[in-house]
Amino acid sequence: MRYLFKLFVWVLILLPLPVLGGIYLCIEDHPLIQRDVRLTPDEVQRAKRLFQEHDPRKLKDGEIKTVSVSQRDLSVALNYLVHLLGRGGSVVTVKDGYLAAQATVKLPTNPFGAYVNVDVGLTQTADFPRFAHLRIGRLEIPKWLADMGFQRGLDSLYANSGHEFASDVIHNVAMNHNRLKVTYQWNSEITEVVRSVLVSEQDQERLKAYNKKLVEVASHSNARAKVSLVNVMQPLFVLARERSKNGDAAKENHAAILVLSAYVNGRGLKRLAPDAENWPQPVRHHVTLRGREDFSQHFMTSAALSMVGGNLISDAIGLFKEVEDSRGGSGFSFADLCADKAGTLFGEKATSTKHARNVQQRLAGLLGEGDLMPVASDLPEHMPESEFNRRYGGLKSPQYKHMMAKIDRRVAALRLYQEHR
Repeated sequence: MRYLFKLFVWVLILLPLPVLGGIYLCIEDHPLIQRDVRLTPDEVQRAKRLFQEHDPRKLKDGEIKTVSVSQRDLSVALNYLVHLLGRGGSVVTVKDGYLAAQATVKLPTNPFGAYVNVDVGLTQTADFPRFAHLRIGRLEIPKWLADMGFQRGLDSLYANSGHEFASDVIHNVAMNHNRLKVTYQWNSEITEVVRSVLVSEQDQERLKAYNKKLVEVASHSNARAKVSLVNVMQPLFVLARERSKNGDAAKENHAAILVLSAYVNGRGLKRLAPDAENWPQPVRHHVTLRGREDFSQHFMTSAALSMVGGNLISDAIGLFKEVEDSRGGSGFSFADLCADKAGTLFGEKATSTKHARNVQQRLAGLLGEGDLMPVASDLPEHMPESEFNRRYGGLKSPQYKHMMAKIDRRVAALRLYQEHR
């Protein structure tokens, strides 16, 4: 507490008064929006369809496309972005020629206040929308300044893909009939720009180091042999602990999880690191968890997703897959959801600043599969949709919630995540 007080005093001394005044005006004691952020399987399905329609792999250079997003889906997307920043909520309204959005982000404990509230209004023009208003807390941003900052930010981003202006790529933005329509011209270089923003050179170096270690580990068994996820994971986290002595433990764990997830699911790293196709490739094996290959895939996929969007995304996608399976696949499986939940918690803990080194220490020691995933053999699975609805009454029923709470308790009790005693 004394340290925090001293830090606060130095902030007051060192920061210019206008900056302090701006911070004071931006932060408020009460939220503008109060909303619980959740994603349903139907929302995931709509997002999947939208991506498939505009999958960059299907587009040709110079091709002009129009993406149309409903007001409801915009609200879901903005709520997700708010979730990435912290707890909070948002509301989006689209009318003819006008879009309004309000969002609240809850801040960590600080001397200034509890919430950042943002209120934005955009007006349709012949090309890019213009700000009708922009308020952050009690601070009103001049419209000309907001327009200039937004335009320069877009131009700077697209300049790396060979375009002088963002308007070279985005031709028109229209707002009508509760929908936002964006007409754009595709350029393959945009993919590389996005990838370079999301995956830095340092991150790519980390991926290369863990891929090299994986190549070494995988060479110890015959091709297509069955190997436990624990036996593949442990050596990578031993390396993560070593590299973290003079580095960032959370970032090292993040890279190790991405490499493991790609390997377990039979995918390469090219989408993350352009040079990965030239790296040595590990011998392929059937990686299992609790004796099942699908459990290891569920676990590592959820771990990777949790690093991007926390449990909001990983839980939603896991549930979406089970609902799809119940409609014609392998059937709804609470056992699969157990693997999803365990993987989500693993990804969250392993890449949090607070727990990253502790997870490394535990994984580097003696570890069994029961430390990664609880018993799931007694959990119902292979249920067609009709049987699932008959037995559990749907996703909102007390019976379903009881089963999910049972799984949550099992996952929370895993020894890997318990505090040192």
